Amino acid sequence: SQDVVITESPPLFLGYSGYLISKFKNAKFVFNVSDLWPESAIKLGMLHNKTLISMSTWLEEFCYRKADLITGQTKGIVGNISSRGFEKAKIHLITNGVDCELFKPEKRSESIRKEFNVEGKFALCYAGIHGLAQGLEVIMEAARKLKEYKDIAFVFVGEGPEKGKLISLKAKYGLDNVQFFPMQPKARMPEIVASMDAAIIPLKKLDLFKGALPSKMFETMASGIPIVLSVEGEAENMIKEANSGICVEPENHDKLKEAILKLYNDRNLCESLGKNGRAFVQENYSRKNITKKLEGLLQKTVETKS
Repeated sequence: SQDVVITESPPLFLGYSGYLISKFKNAKFVFNVSDLWPESAIKLGMLHNKTLISMSTWLEEFCYRKADLITGQTKGIVGNISSRGFEKAKIHLITNGVDCELFKPEKRSESIRKEFNVEGKFALCYAGIHGLAQGLEVIMEAARKLKEYKDIAFVFVGEGPEKGKLISLKAKYGLDNVQFFPMQPKARMPEIVASMDAAIIPLKKLDLFKGALPSKMFETMASGIPIVLSVEGEAENMIKEANSGICVEPENHDKLKEAILKLYNDRNLCESLGKNGRAFVQENYSRKNITKKLEGLLQKTVETKS
């Protein structure tokens, strides 16, 4: 028998399955929201059909009503759900976190740098899904403006629906300073992240993303690597509070270029920002501490009578 059934959204449609299973198992239904759907799909232009929008919104609200516990990964998500009239006492913030023993500066590897062709270069990495939300064209445009810097390298790691378009831009612009690598095994990522000199984390300039906290931020900070963040809102506030990177306006390739050059020309600044980031996540976003908080919420939920 199970005490709780935890369902992740998105995909939103898992919510109904999770609810049915919780009823069948006589267990508590826990709904974890890492992104607001269908709102995100609508604002990204991925969902237009009014009937599908109506059905998806009904399902979203059904899951919120039926859940015994709702966890949201950002303050923006928690605030959105709370503002819509659902029971506030059952809505809680459980952020992403990071294992600071898995992701750490000591994982830096010269063999990884050789494998990724960035030996003797200032390497900036984007690792993650190559999707619509990220607006990765801004990195390609910045790379185009920095072509004359032969010792600045841009590394893309991962897959996604926009990857083909990005590869076409590389060919169109003749960008020898940009390289694409396939998705890597999860076990390799701590070494790959730590072996770069900076990370670029962008999202499109939409109000929707002002409440986003990309999980790759935590892994990068734990690795002692400075971040060039092209996201507004909650993520921007966190980077500024931690003093762990440079924040620029989303989709502004000129500002992105300036931030990259600032780090490139000041390696002491890179080191300082990286150290600040690691200290910040160790204190505030340790996965061990976040797990304890979630465990407490689950225990309280199980003990509460329906």
